[in-house]
Amino acid sequence: MPETIFDTGMFLLERFDFSKRGPEKHFYRIVEPDSVAILPITASGKIVIERQYRPAIRKYVYEIPAGHAEKGERMESAAMRELKEETGYRAGMLSHMFSAYKSPGLDTELLTFFLATGLKKGKPSPDPGEIITTRELSIGNLLEMIKSNRITDAKTIAATLFYVSFLH
Repeated sequence: MPETIFDTGMFLLERFDFSKRGPEKHFYRIVEPDSVAILPITASGKIVIERQYRPAIRKYVYEIPAGHAEKGERMESAAMRELKEETGYRAGMLSHMFSAYKSPGLDTELLTFFLATGLKKGKPSPDPGEIITTRELSIGNLLEMIKSNRITDAKTIAATLFYVSFLH
């Protein structure tokens, strides 16, 4: 049975014992809500990305819209909400691309990736403390930013390469 070591209100740090082979060992994990990541594509084929300040690393990062699902919220609803809040865009169509664990050796969070098309521009309403600006980039520019390490956000890299490899 896991023991809660620390509860931030946003995530838990748990300790648990595990014995598959050999002596029992103590493991720690971060338990947090599952998240969504959205690759928004305009009618002209451009990708909407954000430049967002991330206090944890004290840097601005280029990334796709993303965020945690609220308790009981469907992933599709969370994706629509996060896209609207962070960019102002509403998607006419949302398609599931893939799901992946962020860091399965440490964290329980499962990221569900969506492709958003049929976009209609609106006004963003970011959460308090979020510092976000948006840009529209061609696939070529986005790939060049990934190749030159100007985009260092793993979810953005994964979504872009998945899209280019399997959907584009």
